[in-house]
This record gives sequence, structure tokens and C-alpha cells, in this order.
Amino acid sequence: MIRRRGRSQSIYHIVEKDADVDEDEHIDIQESSEKVAAMDGKFFEQFIALRFADGEAGQDTFKPIQDSSANNNSAIDFTQCRGIYKDISRPTHKEAEFFYKSALITINQRLGVNYEMKDLPNAQLFKYAQETLNVNPQEHEALLERVSNSLPPALIMVVDVISAKGLLAKDSNGLSDPFCVLGIVALWRENTSEGGKHKMSHSRHDLLLDHASKDSLCVTEVKEKTLCPTWREQFRFDVGDVNNEQLQVEVWDHDEDSSVGQLIKKNACDVSNLKGMGRFFKEIAQSAKKDGKNLDDFLGWVTIPLNTISSQGLDCSFPLQSRGKSKVEGELKLKLQLALKKDAPKASTEAMGAAHQYLWYNFTHHEVCDNAMTEYRWSGQLPPAPRAVLHQLAQQQQLPEIYQLASQWIAYSQQCVLPRLDLNVMLSIITGITNLWDKGPPDEQMVTYLHKSCSEFVEHSMRMLQKQHEAFPFRDTQAVLQLHLLLRCMVLIKQLSEKLSWGIFKENVKDLITDAIKTSTKDWCEKQILLCEEVHEAKKNILFQDDEDFEGDDGEETEESKKVAILVNLIENMINHVKVQIRQPSIIYKKAFDIDFTMLIHTELAEKIMAEIKDVVSRVGKLSRNDSHQTAIALFSLFLAVRGFHTAADRSYRSDLETKNYHMVFKKSVEQWFELARSKARARIQKAVEVDEVRLVDSMVKHSSSAVDATTTFVQIKEFWTKLNWPDKNGAYVFVAKVTDDIRQGAVDYANIIHRKLNENKFYDDEGRFDVTDQLCIAVNNIEQVRRYLSSLPVQLDFERVLDGLLIEHGSVGSEQCGLTLHTMLASADEDMLNVIGKVVRHVGQKMEPDFRKYTAPLMSAPPESNLDDVITPLMEYLDSNLITLHSCLLKANFQRILEELWLVVLNILKEMVNSGYKTLNQHPLIGQRMHDAYDVIGNFFHAEGKGLPMKVIECQAFKEAMGKLGKFGTSTKRLIEDYLMARGMQQEAANQSDSPLGTLTIKCNYKQSQQKLRVRVMNATQIRPMDDNGLSDPYVIVYLQPHHVFPQTHFQKTQVIKKTLHPLFDETFEFNVPHNQVLSYGATVHFVLMDYDFLTNDFLSDTSCSNVRHNQVLSYGATVHFVLMDYDFLTNDFLSDTPQQCTSQPGVILRCYRPL
Repeated sequence: MIRRRGRSQSIYHIVEKDADVDEDEHIDIQESSEKVAAMDGKFFEQFIALRFADGEAGQDTFKPIQDSSANNNSAIDFTQCRGIYKDISRPTHKEAEFFYKSALITINQRLGVNYEMKDLPNAQLFKYAQETLNVNPQEHEALLERVSNSLPPALIMVVDVISAKGLLAKDSNGLSDPFCVLGIVALWRENTSEGGKHKMSHSRHDLLLDHASKDSLCVTEVKEKTLCPTWREQFRFDVGDVNNEQLQVEVWDHDEDSSVGQLIKKNACDVSNLKGMGRFFKEIAQSAKKDGKNLDDFLGWVTIPLNTISSQGLDCSFPLQSRGKSKVEGELKLKLQLALKKDAPKASTEAMGAAHQYLWYNFTHHEVCDNAMTEYRWSGQLPPAPRAVLHQLAQQQQLPEIYQLASQWIAYSQQCVLPRLDLNVMLSIITGITNLWDKGPPDEQMVTYLHKSCSEFVEHSMRMLQKQHEAFPFRDTQAVLQLHLLLRCMVLIKQLSEKLSWGIFKENVKDLITDAIKTSTKDWCEKQILLCEEVHEAKKNILFQDDEDFEGDDGEETEESKKVAILVNLIENMINHVKVQIRQPSIIYKKAFDIDFTMLIHTELAEKIMAEIKDVVSRVGKLSRNDSHQTAIALFSLFLAVRGFHTAADRSYRSDLETKNYHMVFKKSVEQWFELARSKARARIQKAVEVDEVRLVDSMVKHSSSAVDATTTFVQIKEFWTKLNWPDKNGAYVFVAKVTDDIRQGAVDYANIIHRKLNENKFYDDEGRFDVTDQLCIAVNNIEQVRRYLSSLPVQLDFERVLDGLLIEHGSVGSEQCGLTLHTMLASADEDMLNVIGKVVRHVGQKMEPDFRKYTAPLMSAPPESNLDDVITPLMEYLDSNLITLHSCLLKANFQRILEELWLVVLNILKEMVNSGYKTLNQHPLIGQRMHDAYDVIGNFFHAEGKGLPMKVIECQAFKEAMGKLGKFGTSTKRLIEDYLMARGMQQEAANQSDSPLGTLTIKCNYKQSQQKLRVRVMNATQIRPMDDNGLSDPYVIVYLQPHHVFPQTHFQKTQVIKKTLHPLFDETFEFNVPHNQVLSYGATVHFVLMDYDFLTNDFLSDTSCSNVRHNQVLSYGATVHFVLMDYDFLTNDFLSDTPQQCTSQPGVILRCYRPL
């Protein structure tokens, strides 16, 4: 008896209650229980917890190890100095004296206004030069006295007249013909005489021609017909007293000294408007003057005191001033510079250029090296004192800009200076030199020094590139900018070297830089390995400090697992390096020298990685079941790391990397891991069942923790495969087959363990009362839960992708065969698990069978007149109560299986009752009818209007047989005879389709409805059986109309005996008076019996029949038909026990043969 839970309700209400809940659509996978996971040190959980970035993943997936030395600029010895005069020739004593003397003269003759340096006294500048150039006091005083007592050099003013714009139109055509007059004049001031009256040296409004000699004046070219002239002319003027002189520039409109007639003829056509007409008549008036010496129009002037000109000079536009009330417009652009007058300009320029370069070099060396400058990325800005000296020297000596830039480049190219210099300074210098070279290169010695310094810069740059990972940390934006500037400098030096045939680059510059990148990468790798080792040890020490009893998952860390862990950290750093840090440098290298920096880095790192992992994996060796979890997990971490590194490479060169076959290094390790995982999975499953308390996880879940543990283990194996993402197509199939087999075997093992535990819990014992408990239901639910997960494996393991890969290499046949293998494995496991569930379900049916027999017995034993409802109610209540219990505890699929099994049990019991109660059923048709109705009631109960078992299950073969038999027991004798005759006719119809050893009988029948006569013509028989000793027979035919209750007044008729033949020819016709309504009767049959005539008794040969004669075409049209003769087949004896064949009730005649009793 099943324990009853809750109130009674029908199966219809049970299934209606959760009709919308499809349990099969959801498989709840949770985490394994702590006890199960802890048994193997959370082996699977540690694998699943591994997180690592693929090439397509984001950069925040891992945190790279930071190199504390990356931002430490002492990684390269910046303080190394090769000493002074290593990059230029050491000057002779005479040259050094000249250079120093030049510095003293420059200081002593400071020109122009410099507001930044105006507070620097000469004494301070003298002292700085003496200390920097290492001149002893005596020599300094001697040279200074000589400079002070010597005549000061003459000064000059260099004036560049650039352009003017916005001038006033003076000509009748609306334009002017401007030109400029320039001169140095005394500065206007008021003088006081002895008598107290004021006198002026000259008038503030005086023109140059009024008070200056014509020899001291300069005139530009006339620019005709323009208001915005451009001259770009340079003039030099001697300067007497800077503080008492000024530059005066006048702008005039030029008019030709010509006759009025000529002027009219020349300019009349140029008059454009009324205003121009006024100017036209003015010109006529001027030309009419007899004494017209100054016919030009004044356009404005500019006056600039010389003592206002700065030491850098002036380069700007000055607004034109008027004289008096005259109207002027526009501005004049001038470039002004005070300088010393040279006797031999070229020689002086070369000498002063050498002095300038000498001072730049020594001042820079002193500030950077002698003073041990600590500033990083120095801007190149010298202190005010040396800047003042260098600036004054360049301005006083009018050194070309290219000399100044070359001196600065040579000074900054010193080995002690370059590492600390902001390379933006060097780029601006070399850019300026390159742009100015064609305008006039420096002297030969300066070019030699420049050549040498560029070579030194290139050598320095190559050293920096060989250590660029330290010199230019790629995480530092400013450092990457310095790398960019350095490469741009190298590009310009390369161009200059090629232009001047310097031959600085002995080899191809691209190859040199490529080699430097490789060297830097190798060096970075070695340092990263050391760094990773330090970090690993530091982490381990922290763990030991936090927990003194800490020994790791499996005891002390092995050397192999330590090596693997360090290598994983190294590759993490490499991935961050190639994915994040070198992104900007890659752009820089590509633009500067068309070098694929990322590919070079990736290639070098790939070679290093492969060398390391081959060594590590070979040293780790074969994994056994007792090997350290740390080693196994570390190996998998290493695999993921290498894959992440490889997939981070661009697809354009990924296949060329050394890591392209990285997975093959791990193939044996992966195979060993699967073996290890299989054994651990089996142990987990065993443990899960052992610790399972066999209770529901929660109210909504009908399985227990062991099913969760088992499916979680399978999910973790699947997750491992997903993370593995094996790139080789053939290998992928091998491994996915291995994973499938491992999970399949684990699922089957789980089902068998659950079944074995049921045995141990005496589920199959026959003693005591049988109760279906929660534990039993949960057990079969657990198996079903795991089985359902198994069915999801093709999607979980992505069979389609694996088989598509095989399709490309092995064609459709190979791919289909492999797919069939995978699905066959799953089908086999599914069948095994269903068999286990089937065993439990069948045993439930067997255990419930006694109660079923008890409640079904009254159906047969109750008096015939008993009502069916009264008799069947106990059985229905029993079923109702038990199915409520089963439904509440079982999954939907298992409940369906139980329903089907219980239906078969009930069906078999009823079938046995019918077979054993044959006599009772024969004697009491009411009992047969009751049994027949009981089948319907019970079947409808299990069907539950489509909510329970489907009708194809309900109406199984046993059900049909039972219903057929019960139908006969409730049928009248006449109906049974009619059914019997129809059954014989169906057998005859089937026999007519083949040959018979008994021969054939040919007949011709015809029914005349108007005469109500049936005419039967027996024509002949062939190949009948020999019945006599002579091998022949004496045949004749008897013709009956059956059944007798349909044709009570009709008697049989027979033919003549034909002696000694096996092929008798009868050719006799018989007529039967048959009403039409009898012909239409169900089962109406013409029966032909072939007999052998003997003296004492006649022998039966065979017979045939024509049944259901209504509308029979043979009878209607009198067609000749050949009937196969048949022998006895005991049809009548078996009629009540066999399932009757369906007899047609449609109009027509069916001709059949059968064997009589």
C-alpha cells in the first residue's frame, strides 16, 4: 500500500494542476556540496576559477606585474661622461685664449636691451666665464685688462626693410609707387643754451634730406602701382652713439619728372574716378613748376631710437607717422639688429662660429656634468649668465642661424647631456639645421664637428633603443613621446647623412633598429623572469605570514609548479605588453621607419615563450592521480596564458609565430588531465551518493544533492573543454569524444551507484509491506536529472562546430561517421540509464501487483447482477490515492513511466482473469460485459482525457486482444457463427494471393434478383491431392449455403463423382432459391467442399467458400473465379481465443477458402 498524501483526486486533476510546467525544459545546475568538493581539494573548482584573457578579450582581465624599476631612470647610467673634448677637438692654447677673449669682449660690449638679463652685472658674467672655462685668475685679469684698454669695435645697424601695407593712394589710378629712404640721424632732443633759451639739434618734423647727408642715406627700389609693396632689402649703417641716435625710415610715392603733356599722355588713361581726377590735376600742377626738385609725395615715416632695440633685435611692423597735418595710412615691417662691424666678414664668421661652438659646448658640459644635474628630461635651458654670453656673441657677430643651431646640437650631443635632455630640443635643432642647410652651410670645421656629433647621437640612440623598455617605459606617455622624438631625429639625420654622403649608417638603418628592438626585447624578458620570481616569492611569504599552518592545497610547492607559476606570470606581463603598452610605440615605429614593431615584439616573445614552455612541460612530465593539484592547475593556467598570448597577435602574422603549434606541447598533458579528471569525477560521484541525505534540495526541486554534485562535475569537465578551446580540428574531435565518453561513463556509473544503493536499502526485499517513499522517488529522479543533462551535451560541447571542422579536412563521410560515433556513445548511455530507471519502475509495478489483484478480483468474482461502479470503486480509489503520491514526488518523465508500467500491470492482471475465467464468462455474459466496461473505465482513467497516457499506449496489443475476447463472450451464438464465417472468408482471401499444394477449384456464380435465384456452376479442379493407392482420386464437390440460421430451407447440392483423376472436369450447374434479403445478410457464404469418393467412407480433400455474397461482383456478373483449395487449420477451435480480424461490412462479395473442422 502506498502511503497516501493529501486528499483524493483523480489523475486528471493531478496533471491539470501542473499542465503548464515543463520540468524537462530546465536543468538546475548548482555548485557542488562542500563535502564533495573538498574531497579532492576543489580540483574542478580551481580549474573553473581560472580566468585569462584571449586575444579578443579586454585588457582589464588580468593585472600585469609592475616593474618597480621601469620608472627608475637610473636603469641606464645617465651620469656616465666620457670627459670634455671627446666630441670636438681640444683647442690649442692660442685658440682657447681667443675663445676666452671673445667671451670677454662680448660681455664688455653688450648690445641692445635685454630685460631678462639687465640685472646681470658684467662682473658676474666674467666670473662665470672664468670658472666654466677654467682660466686662472692671473690670466683672466691680463686678458680682461687687454680687452678693456683696446678700442671698442665699431657698431653697425643692420636694417631689413621687409614690406608695407595699407599705404595711402597718391596717384590718379588709386595706387602709389612707394619707395623708402633710410638713415641714422641724431636723436631729437631739446638743448638749453647759456642764456636759458632752448635750442634743438634739428626739428622733430625734419625730413632726412633736410638734415642728413645724401651719402649716409639709403633708398629702396620703387614698387610701382601698389599699396602693399614688398622689398626684402637689407642695409647696414655705422652707429656712432647708440644712446643718441635713431633710425629714421621715410616712405614716399614716386612721380616722374616729365612735361604736362607727357604726364597727361601717360596718366590720363589711368584716371578711374573723381578722386583720381583731383590727383591727376595735382600732378599737372607739380609738373608745371619750373623749380620742381621734390615732386614725390610723402606717405609717412618711422623713427626708432637705437637704445630701444633689444639684444635679440626687432622684427615687427611699425605704424607710419605723419609730419605735421599730412594724412598718412598703413604700416611698415622692419627687422633691426645691432652688431659689431667686421673687417673680414667670412673669416670673422668662421672664427666667431668656432668661439660660439666652444662656449656652447663648455657651458653645457659645466651645467650638466660638472654640476651633476639631477633634472630628468632637461629642457636645454641654460642659466641666465651663459645664455647672456652666448646670445650676445651670436648677435654681435651676426652669426647665421645655422651656426648657432650647429653649436647647440654639438653641445647637446655630449654623452653626459643626451640621456637627460628632452629630445624635443634636439628635434627642433636638427629640423632647423636641415631646413637652413641649402641656404648656406656652416664652415668646414663646423660641418666636421656636426658630422661627428650626429654619429654620436645615432650611437647613443641605438644604445637607447637596445634598452628602450627601460629607457622609454611604454606605460609612461612622456617616455613614449621621447621615443617618438628620438626616432624623428634619426629620420632627419638619415636624410642629412644621405644628402651629404656622411655614411653615418654603415648598414641599413631599418635592420639596425630591428636588431636593437630584438635586443631590447630579449633583455626585457630576462629581467621580467627575475621580477616574476621575486614577486612569486613575495606572494608566498605573505601567505605564510598570514597563516603559519599554510601548506597549499597539496603540501609544499614543487619546483615544477613554481616554475610554471612564474612562467604564467611572465606571459601575463607579455600579453599586457603586446596588447596595451606597445600600442603607441607601434604607431611611432611604423610612421618613422615602416617597422612593424608589434610583430617584432610578438615574434621575439613567442620564441622565448616556446623555449620556456617546452622546457617546463618536459620537466613536469607525466601526471598521475596522486600528482600535485598545483602542478595540474598551473599547467592549465600556462596553456591558457600561451593561448592568450598567441591569439593577441594580429591575424596577419599569427601563423608565422613560433607559438602557432603551442597546443601540441600540451597535448600529452591534456590527455593526462582528462584521465585524472575522469578518476576524480568517478570518486566525486561515489562520494556524492555516500553523503547524500536523499532529501529534496528545496520545495521546487525533486532531486537531491547527489544529482547536483554529479551534473556540476560534468559541467565543470565541459567548462574545462570550453576553456581549452583546442585549435586543432582533428585533435578537437579526439578530445570532445574523450569528454563525451568521460561524462557518459560518469552518468552511467551514477545511475548504477544509485541503483546499488537502493539494493543496499532493501528496496528489492520481499519481506514486509512495500512502501514507495521519498527516497525511492528521489533516487529515480536523480537518475533522470543526470540523464537529461546528458541529452544536452551535443549543444554543450558544440558537436556541430567540431564536426564542421572535420568536414573541411575529411569530407562529409568522415564527418558523418565521427558524428555518428559521438551520438552513439550518448545513445548507449541514455539506454543504460533508462534501463536502470526501468528496473526500478518495473519493480514498483511488481510490488504493487498484489494490491492490484486484490482490488480487481471482484470484477470477476462478484455476482453477475452486481453494478460495475460498486465493484470497481475500491480499485479506482486505490489508483487515485497512489498516483497522487507518485505525482507529488516524481519528475514528469518518471511519473509517465510509472503510469505506463502500472497500466501494463493492471492490463496483464485483467488478461489473466479473462483467460482463467473462460468458463465463467461463457456461462455469464453479464460478467463478460462488466469486464469489458471495466477495461474502458480503467483505460480512460489512465488516459485522463489526453493529460495522462496517450491512446497509443492505452490501446496496446494486449488491450486489443482482451477487448476482442470480452466482446465475444457477450455476443450471441448466431453472431459468433457469422463472425466465424467472415473470419474464414478473410483467411481464404489471404490464401488466394498465393499457390496451394491442394490445388484450385474453378467456379462461376450468378444471382438473379428478379428470379431470386442463386446459380452456381462448378467447372473444374486442378492439381488436387491423390487419396487412393493408385495415386489418383475420385473427386466430387458439395455446395452449401451458410449459415444455417440464415438459409434454414436451403439444402446442399453436389456434383457427380469423377473417377481416377487429379484434374476433374465437373461442369455442373446448381440453382438455389434465395430471397434477396438473405443474400444481403452478414456472413452469408457459399461453401464448396471437395470430397474423394470411397466404397466405405468418403475422404475430405479440401474446401473453399464465397462469403458475404451481397453485392458480390462474382455473383452479380457471373465471372469465372479460381479458388485456392485449403485444408483444416483449426480456425474454429481457436476462434474464441484469437484476436478476430476486422471483417468488412461494406457492400461486396469476398471469396475465401478455409479448412473445415
